[in-house]
Amino acid sequence: MFELVVVLGVIRRLREHTRILDSLVKDQGFADVGHVEERLPDAGVSVGAFAVTTLDGEPMNERSLRGQRLVAFFSVDCGACVDSVPGFVTFAREHAGGLSGLAVVRATPGEGTAMVEALRSVVPVVLEHNSTPVSTAFKVSAYPAYVLVDEGRVLGSAIALDRLHLPATA
Repeated sequence: MFELVVVLGVIRRLREHTRILDSLVKDQGFADVGHVEERLPDAGVSVGAFAVTTLDGEPMNERSLRGQRLVAFFSVDCGACVDSVPGFVTFAREHAGGLSGLAVVRATPGEGTAMVEALRSVVPVVLEHNSTPVSTAFKVSAYPAYVLVDEGRVLGSAIALDRLHLPATA
């Protein structure tokens, strides 16, 4: 009988810890962590249609994705995104001229200025707020997300840059 009471106490405590961990993970921008892979595009999928303008006034659509391009998706209210931006900026600087990039940032105009300016210093940036044409075209609904495309077709996607198999560049 004593063992049963101990086991029930342990189970109750594990449930409580699971609830606490789930709330901490959601606060870091990884809501629904168990299904994040389902919220990114699969390799081989074609990028859907979209038409946007970068912050520098450059029109961009699915046909603009010529050659290999790394498209990064961030949200200003995502802790993991904020933490990931410096690594992406470093990566983009190190691969300038070899692998083109694009950053899609979920933010209202004027929001997340430091993040947007850091990204804008290395790649074209598109802001999404009420309308999410690029995220929808890429089938991305988790942040951060990194999608490698070639000629409008997804080669791979991941929630961390170091988990994405990227081509070697000179």
